[in-house]
Amino acid sequence: MNNVFDIESFTGNENLFIAASAGTGKTYTIQQVVGKLVAQGMNLNQILIVTYTEKAAGELKDRIRKKIEEEFKKDSGNIYLQQALHDVQGAPIGTIHSFCQKVTQEFAYEADVPLKQELIDESAVEELIQKSIRDVWAHEELFKCFVKYNGDLESFTELLKGAIASYIPETVRFAGNTELRLGTKDIDFDDVGCMAEAEDFTHLREIPCVDAACDILKIHQDELITKSKTAGDLLKAISTWQRGTGLYNGVSFKFNVVGDGSELDSALGVIRDLKTLLDEKSGGIETLLLHKCLYEYTLFDAWQLHKNTSKIQSFNDMIRNVYKAVLDDDSPLVDSLRQKYLFAIIDEFQDTNLLQWKIFKRVFFDADDGLHHILVVGDPKQSIYSFQGANVKVYENAVDQIANDKVLSTNWRSSKAMIEACNELFPPFGFEFKPSKSPTDAKKDATYKGKVIKPFLVSKPNIDPKDYAEIVVNNIVDMCSFKSGKTNLQIPDKETGELRNVKFSDFAVLARTRSELDNIEYGMKKAGIPFLRYMDANLFRSRECAEWTALFRAIDAEDYSDRNRSLLYAALMTDFFGKGMDYINAFKPDEDGAQFITIFSRWHALAEQRRWAELQESIYSDSSNLVSLNAPDQLQSLNKIRQVGDYAIEYLYTANASLEELIRHLDGLAIGSEDALENSNIVAKGTDLDVVQTMTIHASKGLEFPVVISVASERGHVGSSGPYVFNNPSGDLSRVMTFEKGGKEICQHETEEEWRRLFYVAFTRASYLMILPWFPKFKPDKSGKMRARCKAMDWYVDILEGFCKKAENAKFFDFVEDKKFKDRKESVRTILKLMQKDSETVSAASVESAAQTLKSLDVWRKFPHSTSYSQIAHGTQEQETDEGRLQKDEVDSTKAKTENAAPTAEDKYPRGAELGNAIHKIFELVDFEEVGKLALAEALEFKPLQELVRKSFIDENLDIEFLARQTPGFSGADIANVCNEAALIAARHDKKWVDKQCFLDAVDRIIGGLEKKTKLLTQAEKQTIALHEAGHATISWFLQYANPLVKVTIVPRGQALGAAWYMPEERQITTKEEMLDEICATLGGRAAEELCTGRISTGAMNDLETVTKRAYGMIAYAGMGDNLPNLCYYNNQEYQFQRPYSDTTAQVIDDEVLKMVNEQYDRAKRILLEHKEGHNALAELLISREVIFAEDVEKIFGKRPWVSRSKEIMDMNAPTGSTTDGSADKGALPPPIPPLPTEGDTTTTQES
Repeated sequence: MNNVFDIESFTGNENLFIAASAGTGKTYTIQQVVGKLVAQGMNLNQILIVTYTEKAAGELKDRIRKKIEEEFKKDSGNIYLQQALHDVQGAPIGTIHSFCQKVTQEFAYEADVPLKQELIDESAVEELIQKSIRDVWAHEELFKCFVKYNGDLESFTELLKGAIASYIPETVRFAGNTELRLGTKDIDFDDVGCMAEAEDFTHLREIPCVDAACDILKIHQDELITKSKTAGDLLKAISTWQRGTGLYNGVSFKFNVVGDGSELDSALGVIRDLKTLLDEKSGGIETLLLHKCLYEYTLFDAWQLHKNTSKIQSFNDMIRNVYKAVLDDDSPLVDSLRQKYLFAIIDEFQDTNLLQWKIFKRVFFDADDGLHHILVVGDPKQSIYSFQGANVKVYENAVDQIANDKVLSTNWRSSKAMIEACNELFPPFGFEFKPSKSPTDAKKDATYKGKVIKPFLVSKPNIDPKDYAEIVVNNIVDMCSFKSGKTNLQIPDKETGELRNVKFSDFAVLARTRSELDNIEYGMKKAGIPFLRYMDANLFRSRECAEWTALFRAIDAEDYSDRNRSLLYAALMTDFFGKGMDYINAFKPDEDGAQFITIFSRWHALAEQRRWAELQESIYSDSSNLVSLNAPDQLQSLNKIRQVGDYAIEYLYTANASLEELIRHLDGLAIGSEDALENSNIVAKGTDLDVVQTMTIHASKGLEFPVVISVASERGHVGSSGPYVFNNPSGDLSRVMTFEKGGKEICQHETEEEWRRLFYVAFTRASYLMILPWFPKFKPDKSGKMRARCKAMDWYVDILEGFCKKAENAKFFDFVEDKKFKDRKESVRTILKLMQKDSETVSAASVESAAQTLKSLDVWRKFPHSTSYSQIAHGTQEQETDEGRLQKDEVDSTKAKTENAAPTAEDKYPRGAELGNAIHKIFELVDFEEVGKLALAEALEFKPLQELVRKSFIDENLDIEFLARQTPGFSGADIANVCNEAALIAARHDKKWVDKQCFLDAVDRIIGGLEKKTKLLTQAEKQTIALHEAGHATISWFLQYANPLVKVTIVPRGQALGAAWYMPEERQITTKEEMLDEICATLGGRAAEELCTGRISTGAMNDLETVTKRAYGMIAYAGMGDNLPNLCYYNNQEYQFQRPYSDTTAQVIDDEVLKMVNEQYDRAKRILLEHKEGHNALAELLISREVIFAEDVEKIFGKRPWVSRSKEIMDMNAPTGSTTDGSADKGALPPPIPPLPTEGDTTTTQES
């Protein structure tokens, strides 16, 4: 019999499981357990705590810290508590994945795994699938047949990826029919093709086993196969088959195949299976071939081998590695873990799986030494994550093994009436349910217009979902409406217990799927009710996200001296402080800065200790301007600020990240180069925004709301194309994965069981009031005939109907009545104003503050956020680890390395005043009378105005055309990114404006990646790299059609050890001579290595790849080969597994490519020998300065003999008397900012 858990009687010297129903305080209990274990002398680092999400782990860690602080205040002399306070930050509290990752890193030898492995998602298997299709499967008869008669390679790939992601060899068995058969007769691919192409039954009889079956039916034509139908009747029916029809009527011919071995039974089996394969609605032959390929080409072993050899792993692999290591006899890992941990607490245990339980069982439960123990806490009624591998059967098995159970039976969340109502509602749900108890000092009940309101409000039976949504919206407005200073609905205050006015944030709308939220969200939007749905896709591109980034940068700064003062200014100009430009201009650090520096220093200290939850609370309480956003017209902005803030804290916990890494992550989200946390709700649980919250039931787990509105049960489609994973019917704890129809039915049954648990979670979120829908079981189709509306949800309608019909339950519910308003929108506006007045603090200057914020916005954008360095060039993120976070290479206190120092003076670059002069000149000289007559489109094309703008900007050294040339091929977002990074670089170096050097540095960082100061090179390696890059530069200087050189660097950035950067020529057509020059220039690096060192290296791998692709393109596609002129072998067929030319032609192409590349390689060596002295001088200059520009090359080799195509075109289009070199203007323009390097211009780190 279960006993109620009592912390006083808890000793910690036995294994224990606690069954904790919803609202019974399991998190509080875990705090109490940890506090007692520590007080008794156990080191906090010896207590392993595992929960379901990193965010939950972070919150639990903060609550444990507070608990220990409370206990220490009571017993300040307790040395164990004192030590725990010191250890709490690094305490082993996290998810199963973080635990296994730490184990494989800390005990790599004992676990027999590589010390470092890159973490990947299982979806990365797609590359292996595509490779297998191209290189292996495309040549096999099965796959050829599949491609011919199905051809849906996309579905095949997605299903195979799903199977691989779900497959765990130790716990999942892959089962399915891999044979091609009709009845007991084998068929081959020719037979399958015959079925796929058959137009009538005569074609089907060409299949031997079908023809034989028909002969047998004819022999036994007088024998009954049903009560009234003979074998002859069946033969007659199937003989009339035509494509697009059924083989026979399954109702009329409902015969059984018993498998007795008789020839008639065998023939019936063939005909039955033939009918299934010809049924186009169920997929027929296409599905047969798809499943056959899925079972045949599993790739499980090949994918695992690939991961092992590549030293990569998924989350599942981490758990499997630890599982295999701890289950070995005499496992050294078990000994190591037992030395490290004495006690384990597993939270949310109902969501665990078999491997996880066996790991903890082996280490703690099986120790049986009196020292090691385990406590598991869970509620099988809340097991709702089977789609992520959770298995409630594992929980039940573990509980039976522990056999020492306690229970938390008192519901502290809900009112007494709500608890009693749920106790009556839940028993028919189909799971084991024991009634919850109310606390002795129960909560007060909510009231409506002065009277106690019943806990359930149920819609009228058979209500339409849209009508239900409209009625619910009207009821929200009615409940929030004021009368004599009080809202119609009054709920108890959480702190005092006294009744208070209800707010919009007291309402939550829960749905099983996001699509179920559409109707009610539409209704709230129409009524003007503020609401919030989790997962706002545009959240991270908003101004509010940028402001958080500015705030975090200021918090992350070590000090606020001159160098970092701009970071402080940027933070002060956000909505957190609301300071405008006038304030910043008049800011006196010694006088005005003290109060702010005190605040930011306190926040910095919390960040250093990674006390993220406390940091968030402190930001909200100390930011003086946030209160102004409580104004009705500012609520949406406040909403977004809180959303981003909550997500940021979640990321810090989940990714175990620093503030610098969080800033990079937010920057990546803003430009779309990174994804948000996969399981994040984005808005943290328990947000205090005054908006109605809408979310899925899964997202609501762990939350509570005074009023919960359910829209679940509107839809209930279980369907899936597979794979289907379900509990093994044999009763053991393994699971079965299949694509078969039978598996789908079992999977649907288990899903519907989980839905019952899901509804339990939904109904237990409410503290005082639950509004429930009673949707109809049937609805009319287009013809007026009644059809099942949502059969998978009939169980819910039946339970609700049974509950409402019981006379004794009348005290628990009322039916929802519709409320009418003269002007509902005006009523909501009135409510918002009154709620604003009702709030604790109101800013009298909210409108002025909002205006000030808007005024400061444009200025704030001078300090926008940056992005990850290699995303633009490579489309990927730098890999970060705890041991090797990306360095603060260009943010340290030393003067930034002048890698890009241009030879021209910075003072010629446009300043703020010069920009103003240009604009002033335009307004002074423009003919407003003439321009005013034009429409906007005409004015934009008006040549005199265009020329005036161009001339005015050039006069002030702000050449629009020049700036455009620096970023060829960039999108608007890319250009904005460069500007953002340039502004940050200016801020880091305390510059008063963003000058040319800032742009040079920004482009370097964006394109080339982060400067890698940790890549240490020997003098010989450095010399090889310098010779290589100087080779590129030398060759390109003396080739007419090579792209103009911009600069050469041997500073390691991203994956490159060096680079030669060019200004790409944007040609409309490309000649053979131009392409040969490009090949020759690309080979210059390898040629220089061979000539000068007598060796070649892997540094030219990218160059060789580029050259080879270009040469093949010239020969095979562009018809530029000597032996294959004017021929193009391009094939635009998407899925073509054969080359569009013969083997003989392939050899000719290979020979042509080899000849072309070798000729250009010899040419490159000749040029280098001819200019040997200059090349050596260039290499020496590179070694000494690390970065050289086109001007430096010109000093060595002289002026380049050819004018670039771009300059030629610009000179042609320049007005009379002016040139692009600025000779007609006041002073020369600055040299170009480096653009994107072309392929093959970098020396990679492949093996260098």
